Amino acid sequence: MAKDLDALDAMLPSSLGVYPGLCITGRYVLSRDTERHHGNGLKAFRLTDDRIVVAVVDTGLRGAAAATGAVRLMAVMRGQLESGSELEQALTAVHRYASRSGAEAGATMVVAVVDPADGRCEIGSAGHPPPLLLCHDGTVRALDVPASRPLGLG
Repeated sequence: MAKDLDALDAMLPSSLGVYPGLCITGRYVLSRDTERHHGNGLKAFRLTDDRIVVAVVDTGLRGAAAATGAVRLMAVMRGQLESGSELEQALTAVHRYASRSGAEAGATMVVAVVDPADGRCEIGSAGHPPPLLLCHDGTVRALDVPASRPLGLG
């Protein structure tokens, strides 16, 4: 149980970090079964060119294998983006990894790459529901992201 909760802390941090010029917030609510990680992850990190990446992954599984799968998918995405890949290329690499690994096939992921300097945001998805945007007036709307298949499934 402790190892599952350690993985949960790593993938679902209490804070997504502080990024000047950008307000990022996220919240993950555990179900009643808090003893097992649900294979989800929520991360934000800065690239060397100061763009900010926010990513969500959902393996659809539970337990240590799910936690490990979520960590692996996030690591592939981060490695690709930090190596200079464009978002579409990075998602393709994560898809290939999920196809080969088998355990992560069927997972979903949505990634936003935000440039705080000019406010531009690029969003890519692999079968995940679209992210929500909290507008200045307090309204919330789902972003228009083209439908796609989950990772490793075509």
